[in-house]
Amino acid sequence: MLSVTATYLGVDKSALKDSLRAGKTIADIAPAGKTAAGLSDAFAAALKSKLDAKVSAQRITQADEDAFMAKVDPKLDAFAEM
Repeated sequence: MLSVTATYLGVDKSALKDSLRAGKTIADIAPAGKTAAGLSDAFAAALKSKLDAKVSAQRITQADEDAFMAKVDPKLDAFAEM
């Protein structure tokens, strides 16, 4: 999730990690125009991409992916707002 967050915010991953360790929040670090909703969408896209690969490899079914995303999506929203 750190990589996804850094990419979405357009910051270096190690700089993001250092800022978070120093007590800053993602909201403190985020440049203007970057929102919690946008970060949640970035998390969902990254997760969906990984699950799509598992569906393609027949490790899970599309129904499994859809059910998992339905459960996780609201949690991503809450996480992105932290």
